[in-house]
Amino acid sequence: LSHENGDRIAVGFKWYIDDKCYELHGEGNGPLSAFKHALDKCPEMMDFELADFTEKTMGKDADAHALAFVGIRTGNETKLTYGAGEHTNIDRAAIAALITALNRVSRKK
Repeated sequence: LSHENGDRIAVGFKWYIDDKCYELHGEGNGPLSAFKHALDKCPEMMDFELADFTEKTMGKDADAHALAFVGIRTGNETKLTYGAGEHTNIDRAAIAALITALNRVSRKK
């Protein structure tokens, strides 16, 4: 769920950690920013910085797929952990990339 309010985007979604469900809401200057701000409100979510974001298109027409790469930094780490996401919608590809990066960090622990 998302909606625009001027230059701001608001999102709301359910986030599951183990057997717990959190209803999160956030606002930002775009969907990825709003999603990150919503995750910041989850008490069991790790602290992380969204440090890098790149997007590419796979194709040349209006129906091309989007590929997004997100780099995050956790704690005192200097190295970034990257995730990638693919979707026909660039915003969904970016969110998928962030989730992939978060999953990669949680597997390291």
